[in-house]
Amino acid sequence: MSIVDHQGKPIGRFCKTPAGTELGSFLAPHGVAVDSRDNVYVGQVSWTGWPQIFPDTARPVHIRCLQKFETVA
Repeated sequence: MSIVDHQGKPIGRFCKTPAGTELGSFLAPHGVAVDSRDNVYVGQVSWTGWPQIFPDTARPVHIRCLQKFETVA
């Protein structure tokens, strides 16, 4: 995921590629929100996206569908 300014210039990036289940990785990011403390929340359709991303791998029992990224001062 990239963070861009009002002119579209990249000013930051977070997440690892390719898709994965570890912290900081996404399967199918779907929604983004920022709270009053500038923390970023990313929701993803990981359960339904799994078969398209990893068609030959069994879906894990627990898949993260929301990650919170906190601002660091």
